[in-house]
Amino acid sequence: MMSSLPPLAFWSGYSESRFISSHYLSSYAVWLSEETTEAVQFNTKRLVMPRRWIDLRGRMVISTWKSCVRAVVGLILLRPLVDQVSYIALFDNAAKTLQPRIVENFVHVYDRLDIVAALRHLEDNEIVDRTHSQTLSLGPHRVGEMTVEEERVTFWRLTKKLDWALLL
Repeated sequence: MMSSLPPLAFWSGYSESRFISSHYLSSYAVWLSEETTEAVQFNTKRLVMPRRWIDLRGRMVISTWKSCVRAVVGLILLRPLVDQVSYIALFDNAAKTLQPRIVENFVHVYDRLDIVAALRHLEDNEIVDRTHSQTLSLGPHRVGEMTVEEERVTFWRLTKKLDWALLL
């Protein structure tokens, strides 16, 4: 469902995970024109999900991406085994009610989708792993595809595979 082009549905949500029909994709993504000569001839466009580290041409701004990844790793280093909702609340102004005393540190810096993208990248590269409390039986959900209840019982920690040089 999500692997077709365009996907029939996709995961998004600034306050919590939502499985959204591709009918609404244009509300979440922006159209960008390709800059190649062929693209000008054929007027090729592509949909790009807006992220802080994607520029107006759809290219990744590496320094911005690395700063987000470093911030997430730093939080996991300082607060190991804190639930995912609290990590998101550290950055996300919309989640201010969840962790009001620590949210002020990262208000207006990264939103939930930024944190989910960084956590997914770190988990895929085996830099972090997650564990769950016994209160909920979880399926094999990827980061960003969990309910708020599942996120509350998902805890993150650094693995021994962390290569600090990658974060510099």
